[in-house]
Order: sequence, then structure tokens, then C-alpha cells
Amino acid sequence: EDPGYTEVFDLNQTIDNDVVALDNTTLVIAWIDNEVGNHASFEIWHTNGTRLVDEVDIETSGDTSSRIAVDLINKTHFAIVINDGPADDLIYYIYNRSGSQILSGTTADTNIGTTNDVDICEIGSNFAIIDENAQDNDADFRIYNNAGTETVAESNVDGTTNPAANGQNLVACGPINSTAWAYSFYDDADNDISTAIVSNLGVALVAAIDIDPDVGETGQVASAGLRGADFAITYYNSTNSGIYITVRRLVAAAINIVLANTVIDTNAGAASKV
Repeated sequence: EDPGYTEVFDLNQTIDNDVVALDNTTLVIAWIDNEVGNHASFEIWHTNGTRLVDEVDIETSGDTSSRIAVDLINKTHFAIVINDGPADDLIYYIYNRSGSQILSGTTADTNIGTTNDVDICEIGSNFAIIDENAQDNDADFRIYNNAGTETVAESNVDGTTNPAANGQNLVACGPINSTAWAYSFYDDADNDISTAIVSNLGVALVAAIDIDPDVGETGQVASAGLRGADFAITYYNSTNSGIYITVRRLVAAAINIVLANTVIDTNAGAASKV
């Protein structure tokens, strides 16, 4: 709103970052800082520009392959997942809106390789942690209850994704309702953007389908749940340097098109992300 407000709160380049709204006025911003140690950190802000919680370092021994994602559990708690390079561990934490740690760093996977990406999404009384990694060459997920206890062990929606480059936004997830969520990913084996629907119990409701069958060697993807049974996917197509958006709807055991793949930037350059 006018007057425009911009705040620089960290002068170092970020390797990866994410943001989530806890409510209509409260944001959690998480990032991997390209400084000594490649810290994984977060801050909490009010939308009027007031910093509510100053920088909290959750991990101080990362590297340039580290990745981070954050999502709410409810209006008072949120979960963060990181790839802790150089150990390449998948670790998650739970904090409250005061910045206090509720669940200390808990290892979900001891080795997801040096080429990977991670995301996290809330599903009712559970949350899913997803990753795509070159160690197993697949797109994995695990599900936890909101206390952080695993309820669904490691599973995958695609067993041969073969990620080949660091720094890509390879995976994204978004809740559809309290019992179903969308898992979207870039498949480097086939150079496509795909999505699958999974239940809160880890059951495949709709097997992975192609959203775009040819996005080149450096595709990127992001996703968000919408109202009802809808979810949105945005992706970068490196074949034609375009950025696209599509809206899909879960209907029974099928994914229907609400908005077909629509280009929103026709010339995004050779190294774009979403």
C-alpha cells in the first residue's frame, strides 16, 4: 500500500529462501545465507513493516547446496525443513510465532545427495516434507503429524527424476483440502513438469501426470493450494524461456483443467526461477 515500504534486513546473497503467512498480518521469512557457514535462518514480520522476531539461526554449518522451505502448522506454529549441506541431511524443525523452538532439528533422511530441492506443506493435522534428490534419483515424500512424529515413511511419486543441477526449484507442494495435497515436480529424466495427488495417509489418489512434456534442462516449479479442490502451478520452461501458470482441480480420481497452461512472461531469460 502507499506509501510503499521496503526493508533490507540481510545484506548477504541468499542461496535459497521461502515465505509463509501465519495469518493476515504475520509473515515468516526463511533463507539460506551465502555467508561463512551458509546459515539457515528465519525472521517474523508484521505486514506493516514491523519486525516481530529478529533473525534466528537454526543451522550454521551449511554450504552452497543447502535448501530451505517453511510452512505453517497453524496460526501459532510453523515447520521448517532444510537440506543441511555438506552433510546432505534432510532436517526439520518446529517453532512458534514468538521464535521459540518447539521441536529441535530432527533428521528425516541422512543422505539426499548434493543435488536436491525440498519443500513442505500443511495438510490439516499433518504436514508433508518432500524432496527430489540425486542420491536416489527420485521425488520423495514423508508425512508427519503436527507434533513432528512421522506417520508415513519415505515414499515416492516418481522413481527416476535424475536431478542434475544445483539450485533448481525442483519440487513444490500445496494442500487441496485437509486430506489431499498436490505434489508438483520437475522431472529431469524426461524434461517435464508433472503433478500427482497424494492423501494425508500417503496414498496415491492420482498418479503423476505431465503438466508440460517439454520444459528443457533447467525447468523450475512452484505450487500453491487454492480454495476447494483447486491448486495452482507455476513453472519455468527453459525450452522457450517462458513462465507459465495453470490451475487444476481434483475431481474424484482425476485432475481437471481449470486454467490451461498460460504464459505470463514470454521472455524470462536463460536462468529464471519461480
